Amino acid sequence: MTKDYAEIYVKTKISQINSLKKDLNNNFKDMDLENADVRDKFEELVEEINLKLSKLKDDLETLKFEDV
Repeated sequence: MTKDYAEIYVKTKISQINSLKKDLNNNFKDMDLENADVRDKFEELVEEINLKLSKLKDDLETLKFEDV
């Protein structure tokens, strides 16, 4: 894999993570959860997923590639 290809691949993955986070948050906002307990559980789950996706994005952004 070339340096350019690797950088493009990582940028694509970061873009997919951003899109996934946006979709996840929008879907959660669109849910009509009348049961407070269920809503709280879903909210916690969405927050946890967002944190993990943010960490993955941060990890990907720190990757550096060298020409070989």
